[in-house]
Amino acid sequence: MTGLNRKALDSLIKVGAFDSFGDRTSILSIADRVVSLAQSEAQLRNSDQTSMFDMFGESVQAPLTEIEIEEGYTTETQKGEWELELLGVNLSSKDALAVIAANADSKTVVSRDLIQQNMNNQKIKIAGQIQSVSFRNTRNGKAFAIVNVGLLNGAVEVFVWEELLATTREILKDAKPILVSGIVKDRGEEQVTISASEIIEFILSDVPLNSLDKPVQNLESNLFSNDETEENMIEVQNVNNQKPAPISNNGSNVNMNQEIENSTQQDSHSLNKRLLITIIESKKVETDRVLLNNLIRELLEHNGNDDVEMEVKTPNSVVKLAWPLIKVKATTELAEYVAEMLGDSGHVALVEH
Repeated sequence: MTGLNRKALDSLIKVGAFDSFGDRTSILSIADRVVSLAQSEAQLRNSDQTSMFDMFGESVQAPLTEIEIEEGYTTETQKGEWELELLGVNLSSKDALAVIAANADSKTVVSRDLIQQNMNNQKIKIAGQIQSVSFRNTRNGKAFAIVNVGLLNGAVEVFVWEELLATTREILKDAKPILVSGIVKDRGEEQVTISASEIIEFILSDVPLNSLDKPVQNLESNLFSNDETEENMIEVQNVNNQKPAPISNNGSNVNMNQEIENSTQQDSHSLNKRLLITIIESKKVETDRVLLNNLIRELLEHNGNDDVEMEVKTPNSVVKLAWPLIKVKATTELAEYVAEMLGDSGHVALVEH
């Protein structure tokens, strides 16, 4: 800490390096005291002075000075702005956007990558989260707003003109999930905007709206939530129960039911499938969490109508979890890619309903 200046400390606080200690704004308010305390402790250590506790040797530890962190609240929008400024990527909004993407239908655009300049004057419908709103007036004095809407992999500016603004002003607030219908406008120099014709609040089913302002670690529990009871949702099975044949890491099918494979080749869109992912629980909790988060993000990029089910294999049982908010297009290609992600940590299978 002694080699860390105030500017560097502020940056670390703003990007969440000290989130385990408290709210970012609250920690920023005591940053001066933290730096001063670190400097004074370093000076004491480097001097020839001794304290009363030094007389006891290692049998008694010197008391540590405590700095109380007041309770505060930093909005997800503010966190995102800091992260974008200092890291070049908005980490805090990713999970909120993932929940929004999971709720959107297949005709709604949820990723910035899907809005291109060659779509000029085309109709479009997007689902995202408001990052900022700027209210302005035209030269003729007519009110309008520029709404920066966050999507997966970026953001897009939405222009809201006078008539629409009069009926939607109340929902144009930071962090609000919205659905926007409008026309794509190519502004030149690789800048694309949307001229809105309709804006409505996006009500997220099965996920409380206030969950969008909660920490990243809560995303997993939100994705598993549904109206069923825990008893119905989680089924513990014996590890010796027969499982669907996995897909090997090189992408080849292992003992896949030939009838399902043939019917899939004849009409891949006529069968409802389920993507069954089995994860072998390790003793490294953080490693398992990272793997799970990576799986969630990858599945959200393959939106479709097929169900996803996960099994967590423990030493004594297999716990089955349903993911009601994630629907994918369950293809062999997706299964192969997930198998590569899992490696020796699990396997994946395509199962017909």
